Amino acid sequence: MAPTGPSPTDASSLGPRAILTTARNGQVLVMRLAGELDMEGAGVFEEAPTENASALVLDLSRLDFCDSTGLNALLRLRLDAQGRGVPVHLAALTDRVARLLEITGADRIFPVHPSVENALAALERD
Repeated sequence: MAPTGPSPTDASSLGPRAILTTARNGQVLVMRLAGELDMEGAGVFEEAPTENASALVLDLSRLDFCDSTGLNALLRLRLDAQGRGVPVHLAALTDRVARLLEITGADRIFPVHPSVENALAALERD
């Protein structure tokens, strides 16, 4: 009997590689990223409602994987936001993502915080 649904190796059955959800904390946009930020998920920021935010906080606590394409997406987001005077802070990095940022030197470009709450507190102080 032939299978009736997609096989486990069918890429279309995997769904989105990166999932982005957003929430507002005053004028700060908190962006929660989950899954894998790679070539397939790198466009996840394109539809994010960043235009009216005074700052962006990226919660990366559920980001399982990030490759160079994903890192470039983070850097492009930062560059775009910086051009509008909007700071981008990273929060709750997984060990794997923290290591990637350390190896590439990106940890010196982004303010990094242990939690979203710490990032929001730092933005309030600024």
